[in-house]
Amino acid sequence: LAAPAAARAARPEVAATPVGEAPSARSLVPPERVPSPGELAVGASTPMRRVAPWATAAVGAAALIASGVCFALGQGEKQAVDRSLSMGGTLTELTQSEFVAHQGRGNTDFSVSLSMLVLGLALGVGSGVMFGVWR
Repeated sequence: LAAPAAARAARPEVAATPVGEAPSARSLVPPERVPSPGELAVGASTPMRRVAPWATAAVGAAALIASGVCFALGQGEKQAVDRSLSMGGTLTELTQSEFVAHQGRGNTDFSVSLSMLVLGLALGVGSGVMFGVWR
């Protein structure tokens, strides 16, 4: 890469070609060579390789925290449902509509919690793979 740069530096700079005129051979400067992806070193440190594993790990950690929060909310709804039932299975503290509302919110909270748990674990594994491959 140094030889083409030295050759470009040795050429006198030519003013830009006016619109409508064909460029002369002296005004054509070859574009700077960009290495292909295969030429890049495997261990090359690029911003993406430095940031991506940490960003993936951070999003995975946030998903795991959200999973814990949703699980705690679901547990609260489950306790409200469990407290309202007597040993015979009849409602004691809640009306039927309140019972169904607590039950529905609890199911939603547990479903979101499980989804966030799976997402957080998948992102954690992905982050670990990126750390291992890109070190």
